[in-house]
Amino acid sequence: MKRIGGKNMEMKDRIREILGDSDLTLSAFSKKIGMPPSSLSEFLNKSDKIKYVAHNVLENILLEYPKVNPGWLLTGNGGKYIDKVEKPKRKGNGKIIKIVLTGGSYSGKTTLINLLRTNYTTVSDTALDIIEELAKMSPNPEYVKEFRKWSPDNSENILTFQHMIAFEQIKRELVYTVKLGDLEQNKLVFFDRGFYDCIGYLNYNKIPTPPIFYELVKTVRYDLVFVVDTIKNFSNKKRKYRNTPNYDASMKTKNAIQEVYQKYGHEIVPVEEGSVEDRLEFIEEEVRERFL
Repeated sequence: MKRIGGKNMEMKDRIREILGDSDLTLSAFSKKIGMPPSSLSEFLNKSDKIKYVAHNVLENILLEYPKVNPGWLLTGNGGKYIDKVEKPKRKGNGKIIKIVLTGGSYSGKTTLINLLRTNYTTVSDTALDIIEELAKMSPNPEYVKEFRKWSPDNSENILTFQHMIAFEQIKRELVYTVKLGDLEQNKLVFFDRGFYDCIGYLNYNKIPTPPIFYELVKTVRYDLVFVVDTIKNFSNKKRKYRNTPNYDASMKTKNAIQEVYQKYGHEIVPVEEGSVEDRLEFIEEEVRERFL
């Protein structure tokens, strides 16, 4: 397996060689992907796998290079690789139908995703998975709370956190795009939140959207988006790792997220508050009418 660079090669030289740009600086690369230079440097220095990057095996690209910028797989040579090498290998006329369940905190969407898992392929909430992983890695229990605290003086941490979520989300979606194999009929995949949620959270907190996100909206698409209403007994619910203070904040977050999906042309289906059984039946009926 061909590998680029070695243990003693500087990070900027590895990135230059990967991208085929001998003049690229880390500062320019940071600007390109919209991540603050200090956050990028810290992120790269903590990454072990990035020391050895294979560029001729898609498996390794998915696992390693996306730690820096998985958008490359959609907007650059990685996307061309998928189009020219992977897709022609497939047989059958089926395609992957990407369906998102989104909303504010305490909407009950994760409960619905867990129930849908019985009959469909589902993908868990990337943000919560990352938060739990950060909590395991950090010796300080308050670190995760402070890192993702929604406040104007913490905007750089919020931006870094949303980068982590967005890039991991894209990587997960690409794994399904490439690895589900030959499809004789359509395959439904339900996502607990999608890429556009990241932009919605940034908008809600009045933080500018990184340039790379605007590139990704050209190619990251979903076939249907269910926007799930917040449960009204919000104040009685206490959940680990959640930091939305009340019902109104949750609804405003939901509206901000919905506006982003609508802005970029996605079909929105509202899911009103109701019993879990009624909501699940409603979602499955909507899906059957459109795709099955």
